[in-house]
Amino acid sequence: MHPRQRTPRRSAGLAILTLAIVAAIVYGTLHPFTGWRPWSSLRAIGIGFVFEPWPRYWTRFDLALNVAMYVPLGLLLPFLLRGRRLPAWLAAGLALVAASALSLLLEWLQTLLPGRVPSRLDWTANTVGAFVGIALALGFERFVDPHWQRWRAGNHHRLPVDDGAGLGLALLFAWWLAQAAPQVIGFGTGRLGDAAFVMLGIDPAGVDAWRLPESVARLAEGVGVFLTVIAIGGLVRAIARPGARWFAMTIAAIACAAAVRAAGAYWLPAPQAPFGWLSAALQGGLLVSLPALLACGWLDRRQAIAVGLVALVLATALHNLTPASDYQRTMIAAADQREWANLTALIAAIGFAWPYAAIAFLGARLPPRRDARRL
Repeated sequence: MHPRQRTPRRSAGLAILTLAIVAAIVYGTLHPFTGWRPWSSLRAIGIGFVFEPWPRYWTRFDLALNVAMYVPLGLLLPFLLRGRRLPAWLAAGLALVAASALSLLLEWLQTLLPGRVPSRLDWTANTVGAFVGIALALGFERFVDPHWQRWRAGNHHRLPVDDGAGLGLALLFAWWLAQAAPQVIGFGTGRLGDAAFVMLGIDPAGVDAWRLPESVARLAEGVGVFLTVIAIGGLVRAIARPGARWFAMTIAAIACAAAVRAAGAYWLPAPQAPFGWLSAALQGGLLVSLPALLACGWLDRRQAIAVGLVALVLATALHNLTPASDYQRTMIAAADQREWANLTALIAAIGFAWPYAAIAFLGARLPPRRDARRL
């Protein structure tokens, strides 16, 4: 989109989405954030890894992952910089320099982590990924966007989502991706792990004393699933066009999340049954949530978004308070042993950050009372 056509609200959403991608890249690159060497090591080691020979051992998957991690950042940065009314060539150049500099900085910081190895191959792959994203952004603006704008002007009523729904759609996609990692509550996100508590100076063993007793854990799981479905319904209402079939869209979103969870079972070192995670508590939560979701259809848009916001806050709190079952502990431990450290950490980062970003989004999407409408 040309910078003159971008509203302040869309620019803010684009900036938030870009910052979220940068945060996910930082988390995935520096995971697990433990065992740091002294910062003085950076001065002693320097950036010598840039001049070392190419690594002898590497995998195609790891190379492809390093390229793919920076494609979204390269795709968004030119649009963000174009909002400053910069020429396309200058925005593209600055975006490439910024993305490559970020990769170089993170590779340099990896020298402080015993379990990570900085590599100029990773830096090169990250830079190539950013370049691919920038090329896609420029190609979209030059060849696709004009035709899209003309089509949308005459067919706006056919679109299922409202204007400014890009960030909400990105959140929905991120929620699907987060389902690839096992969780204590089905479809849940936002749970603080032991590493996070260690970083905050809190003993993880002491946190267990604050969790719910085992006798109500499965009930809490069902309630958590119920609240999560209501929250996703609120997110869909926040981005759906007035008159769109939001209930069918919500069911489709839940079905996609279930498909990702089933596929994630095969991703573990020892493949599990695709629907082994579908416990009785989770099934009960899903069944009870459907009539409640239908009842939300009687609410206007503001009320539905507000209900979804409250449900997401409660679901996130419940996810942190519910103890894991033996099966869930086994699944989570197996996920931590996957060989693709960057991808595992990236999905974990998305799963942790998702509800807090979604809470902010839903709060910002609450329309004024006079604009609330029944959908």
